Amino acid sequence: MVYGYGIDEGKKLAEEIHRLFEGKAYQSDYVVTVVVSQVEDHNHVSLPFLRIMATDICFGSFSDIIIELKKLRLDIEVVGVKKFIPKE
Repeated sequence: MVYGYGIDEGKKLAEEIHRLFEGKAYQSDYVVTVVVSQVEDHNHVSLPFLRIMATDICFGSFSDIIIELKKLRLDIEVVGVKKFIPKE
């Protein structure tokens, strides 16, 4: 999830993430959600960040995912998800 951007900036960042993951083994196992929002500190400095909702599906690729996302030079928050149940 991308936080702290408007829709246009968020879409651009989502495209960058898609490019980073292009050709990776986990390419079909992720989604990018842009949450249009304003994230700032007490001095009103913008602090956009990425939130990863990680499941056991991605843990084999987790290190590589983090390496790729760090290239974006944004804060990264990792939230564990107990279980993901795909639609049938």
